Amino acid sequence: MKRIGIAILAIAIATFALAASTPAMAVCTCDVETTTNTCNHGTNGTVNGTIYVDGDGENELGQNYVQVDFDAIPAGVTITWARVYWHIWMPGVWTDATFCNATQCWENNQTICDPSEASCTCVQDEYDGFYGGGCGTTWVYWNVTNNVTSGEQHNITIDNRAPGADGRTMWVYLVAVLEDSTTYSEMHYWVNQGYEDLEADDVSTTWFSGPVTTGRNGTLWHLALTAGESEGVWFNGHKMRDGIPRNNVTKEEIPSGWIENDGTQNMTWNNTGPNADNWLHPVMAIFMDNVTTTESGKDLIVEDIEFPTVMRPNTNHTIHATIKNQGSETTGVGFNVSLYVDNVEKDSKTVAALSAGNSIDVTFTVTLPADCHTFTVVADSDGDVSEVDEANNASSEKYQVGYVVVVKSDDDFEKLNTSGDYALPTDCFKNESGTYYIQDLNGSLSIENCMGNGITIENTNATFVIKNCTIRNCKDSGVFFHNLSNGTVNDSIMQNNTKYGIESGVVPLSAEDPKLVTITNSKILENKLCGIELIGCNFTVRNNTVRNNTQQGMYLLANHSAIYNNTIAYNDDYGVKLYNSFGNDVYANIFTDNKASNPGHQAWDNGAVNNNRWNTTAKGNWWSDWVKNSGFTSGTYEIDGGNNKDYKPEGPHGPITTITVEVDSAEKVDDGDHTDVTGDVNQSDDAYATIGAGLGDKSPYVQVNFSTDITNGSMINSVIFYYRHYEDSAVDWVRIYVYDNGNWDAYVDGDVRGSWYTDNADLTDYISTEAEAENVKVRYQIYNSGQVKEGHLDYAYLNITYTPPS
Repeated sequence: MKRIGIAILAIAIATFALAASTPAMAVCTCDVETTTNTCNHGTNGTVNGTIYVDGDGENELGQNYVQVDFDAIPAGVTITWARVYWHIWMPGVWTDATFCNATQCWENNQTICDPSEASCTCVQDEYDGFYGGGCGTTWVYWNVTNNVTSGEQHNITIDNRAPGADGRTMWVYLVAVLEDSTTYSEMHYWVNQGYEDLEADDVSTTWFSGPVTTGRNGTLWHLALTAGESEGVWFNGHKMRDGIPRNNVTKEEIPSGWIENDGTQNMTWNNTGPNADNWLHPVMAIFMDNVTTTESGKDLIVEDIEFPTVMRPNTNHTIHATIKNQGSETTGVGFNVSLYVDNVEKDSKTVAALSAGNSIDVTFTVTLPADCHTFTVVADSDGDVSEVDEANNASSEKYQVGYVVVVKSDDDFEKLNTSGDYALPTDCFKNESGTYYIQDLNGSLSIENCMGNGITIENTNATFVIKNCTIRNCKDSGVFFHNLSNGTVNDSIMQNNTKYGIESGVVPLSAEDPKLVTITNSKILENKLCGIELIGCNFTVRNNTVRNNTQQGMYLLANHSAIYNNTIAYNDDYGVKLYNSFGNDVYANIFTDNKASNPGHQAWDNGAVNNNRWNTTAKGNWWSDWVKNSGFTSGTYEIDGGNNKDYKPEGPHGPITTITVEVDSAEKVDDGDHTDVTGDVNQSDDAYATIGAGLGDKSPYVQVNFSTDITNGSMINSVIFYYRHYEDSAVDWVRIYVYDNGNWDAYVDGDVRGSWYTDNADLTDYISTEAEAENVKVRYQIYNSGQVKEGHLDYAYLNITYTPPS
């Protein structure tokens, strides 16, 4: 487990334990199997083809809004079956997914109920569905067979931001069965799916029942959602590995000697031993037999391409490629291996004949300008070896040449020096009295990374400062911190990164989460997830601009931190979200139009009351939508997620003036009978107006007129109509109409009340100018389609808030 401070770790453990101990109906669990006519909906068969598996695991993900890019499906193949899978931790009531190829997108919206609730009906069919038990974890799938295109890359965006949910996604995978008789030989395959809740000392076995080809090796992929190590994984009684991997789908090569000829292959997750996991969830196992050494021929592949930790512009770098002969015969002759960069040949090496099953490391030297380059290695580039498969000789990967910074220990800082292994340009790094400065990387020296983070710093106790740098267009986060303290980001820009502008710490919680990190005077803009994610303790975030990020401006799973004097604006979700956090101070910030789709809701905090403080004794935050917040009239700004408030809020353009306008005149209209009821509708006496309903289309109403004087040039912030009323229970509806720009067709639905009750109607959207606010006309109207019933209006008044001109 990771540490964020003892107290927050206790909260996290308690939360997880609570979820695990919830009585589970287990209506959505399902053994991991192929069966297609119950809850499993996997697949198996025989095809001239192969299995495609790609995606991201826990190390890459960990948010409730994620995007995953999948490697291209090989060109020319037929996709016979494809499914995308994703995980949700503590889901809400829905999950929304968008799956795209190069030209088109499709949407999948699923309702997710809590399997621990007796009313939950799980959905599992051939098209889509979800699995879950009583441990807060859900596994979702979607059939995308008709949406996958050969020769193209695909991506998926998953949105789990349902109200009241955690919704983090840790695993996303695309699995496809590919057929192409011109490229592949016959193979047998199984895709087993499901979801199980295993406790400590449990085991789970999944079966691949059916024929295989004698003498072949096999390939196995498996995934269990786990927080521990457990005993290990077995195939047909042979132990493949110690422990059950947790971070990604694990690929195993199964030797032919382990494969039975009786058609009863199986794999077992063994959740026993001292490291057994109380919350282990097997979800997927995929097996196919391979064309290997028993089938004659030579077959060269590029098994791996290895790059330096960083590649600086206009500097010699060595690229390593592993070439393997996976065929059954020696190549007999030597052959060339070539490196292409952006489709231009840069280097070529001749290697000696390669025996069956053997590999060789080939090195290339390149000098390149700053850019994201595509590196392609081709085995047998001149066609000297006659192979059983001539279509699998090449492999391509992108890599960044530029000023990416990677520090994974204290010693790595000095590698950034002008004489170091990862040297930065002159004056962009210095060691000043033991404090390391990474600075002035902007303009033509800006940091970009098409394959990862812009700056990675972890596993260090050194004091460091990132100063006057621009980090943008990174595939992952602009800045990533982990297992460190005493770090500062100052006067820098983090912009348009695929994940976070600044990512500090990872989930789940750990002793390695960062602490004592300061972010100041910086701009965190237009990042695809949060602007700043803070997981740890003792952060200081001040004097920054955090705006236009796709999720929250800032997300904290953190303690004892201070967020102040920041401008937090135009983020699609909350400006600041505090999840299971305490001891934090959030004050003197300017919140402008965050979560604009729901004005009045710019912040979220699920902590107990006053666990976190949203104001000091003298200063709160400035909220652009304070008048839209439900705490406005009480002089507070209410924070979503719980019961926390900013008790010292400020609103737009300085002080706001509030006036109460009483009834100036009123008239009753009842089936054409106009009766003066001015004296009956006010705030002081016991008289009230009565109108009958049930008169067909002539719905009766009481019209109330208000007039007042508002300072010329004022800005109207809110107009709220308060009214005390009751109706006979059979009344069909109550509506509050407002006279707006010459029409009475704007209204707010009211509630039918069986006894006296004071309701209010927000008319701000209709009364927006000073002139309109000085002469407001409102109608209380009722309707009933059948019997004659009555409505009663006791009093009415108007509350207008406005900002006088400065």
